[in-house]
Amino acid sequence: MGIWTFFLTNGPHTASLMGGFIAQVRLKGLEVPVVTLMADLTQYLGWRWCYTIPGYMQLATFVLTAVALPETLYPRGAVHNKSKSFLDLLLFKATLPTRKIKLGDFWRPLYMAKYLTITLPALYYMTCFGYGSVLFASTGSQIFAQNYHFTLSQTGLILSIPLLVGCFIGEASTGWFTDWLVSRYAKRHGGERRPEARLDGLWLSLLVPIGVIIQGACIYHHKTVPWIGPAIGMGLANLGLQAATTVTYAYTTDYFKPQSAEISCFLNLVRNGFSALISFYAIPLSGKINIEYAWLTFALINVVFFVPVLALKWLGPKISGMSWQAPPTFHNDL
Repeated sequence: MGIWTFFLTNGPHTASLMGGFIAQVRLKGLEVPVVTLMADLTQYLGWRWCYTIPGYMQLATFVLTAVALPETLYPRGAVHNKSKSFLDLLLFKATLPTRKIKLGDFWRPLYMAKYLTITLPALYYMTCFGYGSVLFASTGSQIFAQNYHFTLSQTGLILSIPLLVGCFIGEASTGWFTDWLVSRYAKRHGGERRPEARLDGLWLSLLVPIGVIIQGACIYHHKTVPWIGPAIGMGLANLGLQAATTVTYAYTTDYFKPQSAEISCFLNLVRNGFSALISFYAIPLSGKINIEYAWLTFALINVVFFVPVLALKWLGPKISGMSWQAPPTFHNDL
């Protein structure tokens, strides 16, 4: 789980590291930032290659996933003696012959929004991801070009290295720690492994609003604060984001293991939908109330969503015991 969330979070940061040199072009003798996310690789290929190269990479990974990875979806306790031919595997022959795909199956991720132990962490996670990662990616090109006169390649470096380091430290500090918290709780409570034990690891995610505030304040005082200040803020925010990501995915799937696929889809939907809107209001808001207050607003929004998730540490067992919060019955055989 930790490895998966690490790569999930670091995809945009790797893109920034690779893309800046690709997209660097010149207009009237000035280097102009053309693309935000793909910001370092061959410096003079042009911005179109920022889409061409990732497109080929996506195609290659899709083919590899489709034809080379093994099937992992099987009924629990089933015995499979029959070997499959290469053609069966290539044509995605069903491993669950008793099941048929129904239209309602596509809505099951939304059904998981019914559960407060899913929805509350999802809402908090969307603000962590949006303001702890996407905010920097969607505004960094303009902010660092205007205030620090960075070239596009330099922007790509600062949008990647601090975030990669923060993510690595966050995952290295959180994954094993939350597992240890659950094991410690089980030893003290007769072997019971409550998902709420993981929530103690969520305190590290408070680095998200702290990092956002630091970056906003440093950018506002850019004349006296060098670029290392915003870089530290971004790194701290991403460290907290990785902690929030690991705890959120582990906590929610601990509650509903058979429905983990639906939970992941729901988390992706909420996270991506929220993050897609940040580009429309972050820069305009900073222009109206100054960037330090705009970033402070985003940090406070994140803290507001943190409080209900923290309350689940004490209220989670009671909420999950309510009749209308009874676990779903689909996929219980998986």
